[in-house]
Amino acid sequence: MHTYKQSSLTPDLASLFMLPLSQQAYDKLQNLQRQLLMVPFDTQAIDQWSFIWGNQTYTSSKLYNLSFVNVQVPDTHRWIWKSKYVPRIKLFASLMFVDRLNTRTMLRKSNNTSMEEDIEHLFFASPFATRCWNTLNIQWDLHFNFHGRLLAVRQASHSQFFMEIFMEACWELWKLRNGFFYGDRASHSLWVARFKEQSILQMHRVFESEKIFNLLFSNV
Repeated sequence: MHTYKQSSLTPDLASLFMLPLSQQAYDKLQNLQRQLLMVPFDTQAIDQWSFIWGNQTYTSSKLYNLSFVNVQVPDTHRWIWKSKYVPRIKLFASLMFVDRLNTRTMLRKSNNTSMEEDIEHLFFASPFATRCWNTLNIQWDLHFNFHGRLLAVRQASHSQFFMEIFMEACWELWKLRNGFFYGDRASHSLWVARFKEQSILQMHRVFESEKIFNLLFSNV
């Protein structure tokens, strides 16, 4: 049986695993210990969970809402999830609203002037996008920020299906843009055809099918 003697150069285990504290960290630790001593503690009491929302029922949605209670979310984000569209287009719109679409590539114009593609250019400022929006009788005021211009046009349109129209138009612009990298040719007539095709499919998701049909096609 082997026996080991602790070397005089080797600290004891408590010292070996104790991390030194800075003066600031030590002062905070001392302050925390003083505050804990002031907390009333009953050794006979039985621990119980209590939730900040006032009852003993836990749900993940309550915890989620509590985590983001102080976060100010633009109304435009709520419009996405209240719209009557398929989840994949809602997800696409939510990524677009927070600028998480993969658009940060360098595009070359025919005059060899380099331009960085971004949300602003692709969906609002480019001549192609402008022509598509004009087809829907939508003109954007680019002096507003992203959410401000959506709010302004939505209020002016008085349409309860504005978000469906907007999301669908952007979705078809996005698909045409992606096809460009695979050699597909984008055209305004192709965008109109795809917009109409998607609108017909969308009609099956709403009760007001005749109304949304008239709204989507009245200016196309």
